[in-house]
Amino acid sequence: MERVRATRDRRIQYKDPIRVQRGDLVRVGEEDSDHPGWWWCTAIDAKQGWVPSDVLAAGVRTGATVRVVADYESTELPLQHGDLLDVEQRHAGWLLVRNAEDKIGWVPASHVEPA
Repeated sequence: MERVRATRDRRIQYKDPIRVQRGDLVRVGEEDSDHPGWWWCTAIDAKQGWVPSDVLAAGVRTGATVRVVADYESTELPLQHGDLLDVEQRHAGWLLVRNAEDKIGWVPASHVEPA
């Protein structure tokens, strides 16, 4: 497993993450211009958040309603400089990581380095 170290502190930007399950429908908003491959989506419960394109069915475009093809949640993980993290997944400039307290969340790849 790949291990990384936080190079700076970071606070959570979105405290109420979107959570969707395979088969759910989401309304697609804009694609992130800084991180292509991430789309702002609204779930049936009206929660919103960034969703990676690989969990959305084909035909992703602004204004479309698409089916979710894999369970996903946009939980972010706060960082403190020096935190050691295990990488679970990578996607378009972001990492899904697990910290020493066994919490999982997304962090920007730009905020970590190989440990």
